[in-house]
Amino acid sequence: MEDLQFESCTAPAKAPPVIGQCVLHVLAKAPAHPRTSVQQLITAHGAVSFLLALKLFLHKHIPKNRIVPGPQDRFDVFRQVVIGALPDPQVGESPRRWRIRATPEVPPGPGRKPGSPAKFDMALINNGGWTTNIQTLDGAQVAQVRVIFTLPRQFGTYSRALAYIEWFTPFREPDPFSGLLQVSRSTRPLHQNAAVIHVDEILRPCHLIPRMGQSINPGWTSANAYELATDFYLNTFIDLDTFCIFAIT
Repeated sequence: MEDLQFESCTAPAKAPPVIGQCVLHVLAKAPAHPRTSVQQLITAHGAVSFLLALKLFLHKHIPKNRIVPGPQDRFDVFRQVVIGALPDPQVGESPRRWRIRATPEVPPGPGRKPGSPAKFDMALINNGGWTTNIQTLDGAQVAQVRVIFTLPRQFGTYSRALAYIEWFTPFREPDPFSGLLQVSRSTRPLHQNAAVIHVDEILRPCHLIPRMGQSINPGWTSANAYELATDFYLNTFIDLDTFCIFAIT
């Protein structure tokens, strides 16, 4: 079990408080993979647009920075972020705790040591400013989290952890048969629509169900379905907490 520390509360000091919605994002005290190369992020995490997304992030959030990120840079990478939130009275009295994982595939080791599949979790992201409420879907958009990392020192002192994500489209009308909201992979010419965001913009995990169509592709497995499918349903029945969100939305 990784040793964890509190990183930040969701809303910065200057943001208007959302009563009862303080969310803590927790990272390990030390990165699981220090000084990871850009090439490793591309090959192991599938972060093919990492440098482009990071350049856009730096331009927006650190406009005085004059250093252009390149393949020579290395980044401290974390396995997961743990999110803690106050109890939801509709669900129970216990504080809520979720984790968002961004871990590449681990191949089998010597002898009988098993490997493990990649885990790049789906999450709801705050894409609508600090007014987003974790009890509703207002201002939230689905994304897949591929890298959780911090900026190296050459970019200056920046205390907030970051995440490289791949966006899905905004929610479409519910499917007429299942009643589930629909999303698709968001793409730009020749690549996924990716971005670098603050880790504390991640609201909570979510679960997507690939849309199968009239027949099931025999090449799909639990390890690759998310990568091969393009259209999905948002699973609102995955847990009571998620179900209650949609009961009041």
